[in-house]
Amino acid sequence: MGLFRYPQNDLDNSNLLLHLLGTFWATTYQGNSLLQDLTSVKGQTMQQTYFHLMDLIASVSRKDIPLYSEQDWTALVIKESTLNQNQALLYQYKTGNTITYSSSNTQIYYGQQAPTSEFVIEAPARLANCYLVCNKILMPTVTLVQGIDFTTVDSTIRFKDNPFSNTAVPKKDILDKQGNIIDREITLWLYSGLYDLDWLYEQFGYALRLKLKTSKEYKQFINAIFDAFVEGTSVRTQQLALAAIFGIPLVIDAEETVQHIVTTSELVIITDKNVYMYPAGVNPTVSVGDRVVAGDTLTDMFQIFELNNAPALTEEQVRSIVLESGLLGYGFFGGIVFENKEVPITVEEDVDGYTKISWELGGFTFDVEKFWDDVHKSGVTKQQTLAMLLDVRDNPTTQPTAASLPTTINPLHFLVSNLLRNHATILKLKSGFKASNKLAFVPVDQLRKIQPPHTVLIVLTDLQYQDDNIEVDNFSEELSTFQANSNVEVLNPTSVTESIRATKLGGRCV
Repeated sequence: MGLFRYPQNDLDNSNLLLHLLGTFWATTYQGNSLLQDLTSVKGQTMQQTYFHLMDLIASVSRKDIPLYSEQDWTALVIKESTLNQNQALLYQYKTGNTITYSSSNTQIYYGQQAPTSEFVIEAPARLANCYLVCNKILMPTVTLVQGIDFTTVDSTIRFKDNPFSNTAVPKKDILDKQGNIIDREITLWLYSGLYDLDWLYEQFGYALRLKLKTSKEYKQFINAIFDAFVEGTSVRTQQLALAAIFGIPLVIDAEETVQHIVTTSELVIITDKNVYMYPAGVNPTVSVGDRVVAGDTLTDMFQIFELNNAPALTEEQVRSIVLESGLLGYGFFGGIVFENKEVPITVEEDVDGYTKISWELGGFTFDVEKFWDDVHKSGVTKQQTLAMLLDVRDNPTTQPTAASLPTTINPLHFLVSNLLRNHATILKLKSGFKASNKLAFVPVDQLRKIQPPHTVLIVLTDLQYQDDNIEVDNFSEELSTFQANSNVEVLNPTSVTESIRATKLGGRCV
């Protein structure tokens, strides 16, 4: 958030600008108040040019490029006939909207405007935000504040009160050729308006062929991708890119200390330097007093686990990993699930002359059987089976038996320690929580560009669900028949046989 300072520089000091004209005009000339006003106006125009120059210089760097162009003053001309006539007031028929066609609400028609207690007008082109609206530039008598007196929503400005009812705002009558008043017009002034001129895309986003709505998340994503191109992909660049995609705040400064954790309608984590806000229901992964560094995650809404040095992932962190077709060979119908729990090892001796071991895995039964058959067959071919690798004897000369093999194993830990270590990163997302500042979509093409070819990014989604209890005794089943299509051919009944099969269908919705 910007800090408002006055004067920002010498161009805000009208008395200083007057003295720059000379002591005669500043002290001797009797009409110097008019000159002071003229120099003040000239100073404001020069200051706007100065701001544009600073924006141009900052745009050279992808780190410093501003999101928006800030205009000191913008005239907003409003005709009374345009109030509440904007297309944005039409009913929006989309998922999640409470306004729908139904028999209980017969007053909603396609193309009809929704009623509103606000006074809505068309915003100036490319306006992204505005802090104040005034009735004049010098010594305004009406000052409307963003979030209190008006709001900017998409391409509209929505006033709480009718600006034409304010007696301090001058009105201008609009006449027809006969001199009749057909409309009224007012002029308001937008102070410090932020305009989206697509600087991010025009300067850097075009190189990635990625055009999104201007936001700090879009800028963060662009910088993460370019950092990966320049420095080489790291967990930091992947973390910044993924956090930008899902609109999840990460620690900003190089080092911060958690001071307060407050849960109200939102989860608020306060450090000694910044305030981070998350949706209600998200659990913090830090405690008061913890020291965090830039890029760290603070909640379980977004977590990244780098599988280096075989980390001992807890069941709370990662319950299971599914190896899909991209990580398995050919011939599998579905995925193989490696759970984070201890399971017993099954030992089979003298299978193709070697000891075969296996343990419980999730997935279709025939997929799991094929998986273990392939593992054993590959070991036999190389004369080094999985059982031989897990043999606890120092110098074995014979095939291992159950006595020389572990009795239990953790499938997920085994997978991470022996196959995924140094080659995989896990991204865990907690679903059911929507961040308003996330990107419009996941730029998969850009993520693939920064993913090293020998590594894989595994995305785990922690689904939120609620079971419903059903009393089976309260339900009854009946077998019924239905009339099939009638025959159109004449058949000999003695050469036709017919059978009926009743099938019970059942399932569970998650």
